[in-house]
Order: sequence, then C-alpha cells, then structure tokens
Amino acid sequence: ILAASDPDINFFVWQGGIYNNLEGIIKWQAEAFEKLDSTTIKNFKKNMPLIYWTYKQFDEIIASAKRGEEFFRIGDEDWSFNSYLPAAQEHFDNPPYLFVDKVKCPVLILHGALDHNTPPEEAQEMQQALIDAGNRNVTTHIFPGLDHSFRRLGDPDEDFVTAMKRPLDPEMPQALTNWLKVWQQK
Repeated sequence: ILAASDPDINFFVWQGGIYNNLEGIIKWQAEAFEKLDSTTIKNFKKNMPLIYWTYKQFDEIIASAKRGEEFFRIGDEDWSFNSYLPAAQEHFDNPPYLFVDKVKCPVLILHGALDHNTPPEEAQEMQQALIDAGNRNVTTHIFPGLDHSFRRLGDPDEDFVTAMKRPLDPEMPQALTNWLKVWQQK
C-alpha cells in the first residue's frame, strides 16, 4: 500500500510478503501443517504453541471469530482476538494485489523457499502482477534452504529461541546489497 500511495518512494523491498489474501494463506498454512513430519510438529508444539494450536484448531478458531467471540481457546489458554484482528482485518480489506497497478518504483522481492508462513509462489505471483500492471523493474530472489526469517533451517529439535538467534543467512543481505548497488547506478 505504501509503495502504491507515495510517488516519492524510490524503491520497494518486499520480503516474504502476502500478495493474495490472508484467508487463503491461513488455509495454506493449516493444510501444510498437516503434512509436516512428526518431529517438526513436536517442535512446533514445544516452541511455538500458538502456531501449533492455531493449526490444530483452525476451523474452531475461524468459527469463534465469525461468531464475534472476544477470545479463542489455544490448548488450555484463552487468547484475545483483539490482539490479532486489527492487523488481519487490514490484510482482508486491503490485499496487496489491489494496489499493484499503482506501484511504479523498482521492486525487489525476497522470499525463502522453505517459508512456512507464506508460500514462495506468492513472490512469483507478486512479480507477475507487477509486470502485468506495467512495472518492468521487478527483481525476485527465492532463496533455497532459507525460511521466512531468511535463516537456514537447523535441526528440527532445535528450540525456537536458539533458532531465532541464528543470524540471517549472508545470501539474503548480499542479494539486497547487490540489487541496491545496481539500482544506484541507474
């Protein structure tokens, strides 16, 4: 939305973003979760219980939201929809594909091939939509072996805090730096 609304923006870097619609992504995540191996699922349950229980109780949570309930149950805890709904509603109301025709600046799209939050196909869809809308200055990098946070995946039993302390893989900032150098020379 920002890149589409301000003509003074010189370039835009899109990192692991949602092109299409949030509801579709949530459904994709829930379906992908069911296909994970038992070790990875155990890791989610231990280290990311909100994600684990959201996928395990996806239909019940969506039904609670549609009924207008203030809280939803995750495992044995109550979570407030108020923490999540404003940002989710923004995505539902303003999916990025509605704005691609207004993005005229150069765009760099970065995405990890092993992203469990947003499918890598979203990056390719965004690139194609921008090109179809007349923006010929779009570059996409899909990084093999990198996750949503542009980190190399470690041992599935590694705890979440340890995994998040792992630095960005150098391939991502290097691609960004190289793109910026080329962009500056134009």
